[in-house]
Amino acid sequence: MWENIVTFFTADGFIYELLLSFLPIAPLLRMRKWAALRITGCALALILLACATYPYCVEQNPEPFSASLWYVALAVLTFGAVWLCFEGDVWNALFFAMSAYVIQHLHYRFSMLWEFVLHRCGVPAGNWLYVFTYFLGMLAVFTFCYFFFTRRLKEEKNFRANNIKLLLSTMLIILVLIILNLFTERELENEEMEFTYLHLFHILFGLVCGFVLLDSLYTNVYNRKLEEDIRIIQLLWQSDRRQYEMFRQNLDTMNIKYHDLKHQLGLMQGSANGKAGEKWVNEALDSLNIVGMMQKTGNDTLDVVLVQKHMQCDALGIELVTIVDGSLLNKLDDVDIYSLFGNALDNAIECLKGIEDGEKRTVTLTVRKVGEMAKIQVENYTPSPVEIVNGFPQTTKQDKLSHGYGVKSMAYIVEKYGGIMNFEVSDHTFILDIMLPL
Repeated sequence: MWENIVTFFTADGFIYELLLSFLPIAPLLRMRKWAALRITGCALALILLACATYPYCVEQNPEPFSASLWYVALAVLTFGAVWLCFEGDVWNALFFAMSAYVIQHLHYRFSMLWEFVLHRCGVPAGNWLYVFTYFLGMLAVFTFCYFFFTRRLKEEKNFRANNIKLLLSTMLIILVLIILNLFTERELENEEMEFTYLHLFHILFGLVCGFVLLDSLYTNVYNRKLEEDIRIIQLLWQSDRRQYEMFRQNLDTMNIKYHDLKHQLGLMQGSANGKAGEKWVNEALDSLNIVGMMQKTGNDTLDVVLVQKHMQCDALGIELVTIVDGSLLNKLDDVDIYSLFGNALDNAIECLKGIEDGEKRTVTLTVRKVGEMAKIQVENYTPSPVEIVNGFPQTTKQDKLSHGYGVKSMAYIVEKYGGIMNFEVSDHTFILDIMLPL
């Protein structure tokens, strides 16, 4: 009985293995409308077709090349089913279909390896150990593929498998492996060389090829996603540089006007006509004094950022409290300071826009020395818990694919200077901590 079960899954049960091989990559798949109905229909159609054609195309077909076309045809039909059931373009569908096919190949080879070991150990055919190792091997291969391949892309919802040359070359290699595998196995059976060391070499070669193919597919997609992130962050840095230079020029002009106006108001103060005029002059002087106080942190670039954010907070009715020793940041590049603090404060301000309670509309920024490190901390109220995934807060915006680059930009800057960045939520307070070596 056990031998019949193993034979079923390793022979005409190939299609079941192939469909189950989508489980390790399931977190990467985005469903189309009516996905459950589509998946059920496609799976049933593939199973019925495979079971109906296997005896004639493979089991009773002596020609390895003709029999291998059956596997190729199922691979093509599986690719069409993936494109029909899940979102993404044709290249993404090809990427997922090939991933599942290679995972099935790995499991098949792994089950052959266990069968070889059991046979060499003298375990009789049909023993329950063959079935046990078959399903244990499936679990092991699926778990390995999830943790070493799928998890790398799991949080990158907008990745694209757009390296057409790699996809087509991988597809060609898979087709060659299918044909060579069938030829080799038929030849080993005909020469009665099963369970020899040549057979073991054939198994191990297939395992190595499968791992290399899967690693090249996922590494390429992951690296391309990183390259795209870096390109976007570089564009953001260029935008930050232009904004910084423009605001710095405007601020210089404002400072000149500020000193002139303050001097003129000082002259008017003594000759103000009546209490109303004197009150107006004093209020104007107080406002100018606030502007002047914003620019004395010890770092000119940080002064520019804080003036800009103070103005932004004043317009939104948000209080920005700063306790800052800007001299600790003098070794950082100007644009890095502008981008780092700009993104950190923008995120805090964005979080407070919808808060109606005035006492909670406060952003606190501190920059102080801790040992041989500069500690940057930003605190703000958050109405709901923020999900932290892989050390990064997840955006609450609806368009999740187009956001989150501000945090990534901050991470690149902190890493550039050998620092560390940490996010946490404590009692409805969102805290950003950055430590930079002096």
